[in-house]
Amino acid sequence: MNETNCSCLNVKFISVKNENGSFTEKWVCVDCGCEFKKEIKFPKLENQKCIVCGKIILPYTDYEQRCKPEKAMWDSGLVGRIGAGYGSEHDTDTFLIAICDDCITSKLMELENEN
Repeated sequence: MNETNCSCLNVKFISVKNENGSFTEKWVCVDCGCEFKKEIKFPKLENQKCIVCGKIILPYTDYEQRCKPEKAMWDSGLVGRIGAGYGSEHDTDTFLIAICDDCITSKLMELENEN
């Protein structure tokens, strides 16, 4: 593959894990095969607290795994990034939020009972 800047618009984004635990993210041209490399090093995953009840949500994988938290597996909960849109007092802010399975289940049951 060439490492040249291509004027093609038909590109796809791929992420490849390296032996040292970092990730190489690439934009690869589908038409001519050229690629653009960018090395990104993610910190170790840390425990997250449920935004509702405060329960600790642990990474489901080895603490040495390095990836974006929203791409990792979590034990008994969800972790993701959300962004506030126009109209919120948090407009343009982005948050990493964790919610445990117990709180999700409880809220879903509550909503189901309302209907």
